[in-house]
Amino acid sequence: VVAAVDRLVVAGVSSHDAMSAMSIVALRKTDRFDFASVIRAVVGQRSLRRLCSACKARAQASRSESALLGFDAGTMIYRAAGCAQCHGEGYSGEVRAVEVVEADAALRRLIGGGGDAAILARHAFLKSPNLGAAARELVRDGETAPDEAIRISRGNPVAA
Repeated sequence: VVAAVDRLVVAGVSSHDAMSAMSIVALRKTDRFDFASVIRAVVGQRSLRRLCSACKARAQASRSESALLGFDAGTMIYRAAGCAQCHGEGYSGEVRAVEVVEADAALRRLIGGGGDAAILARHAFLKSPNLGAAARELVRDGETAPDEAIRISRGNPVAA
């Protein structure tokens, strides 16, 4: 018999974020303590459209964008403009928003004790950004447009 610590298991679970994936797997496992004792990390990622570097236009975020993204009023962002290089789309390729949840001892205790997704998330994201925060950072960096980050922040994985 090979102990669980001697194996690396990578599993894909369709969910909105890392904490939802962790909850789905925990619910499938008959013993939450066993699951808690072997989990080490969960990664969540979402694709966002990357702004075309040739034509992205600097602009001030609207009030609603600032409110939805938690930006200060007057924050400067970039918008899709459209050019021949991107065929008028304003986007070229993709960029990923990523969240990584490391299962430390405290998180494993919460999982083993039956903590719900909200409690697990509160602990998990003390040290690392969640998908929404990662998407907002991509807007600040001019990599993607505000509507892309808002889509991810609201849990909608599909582009509009």
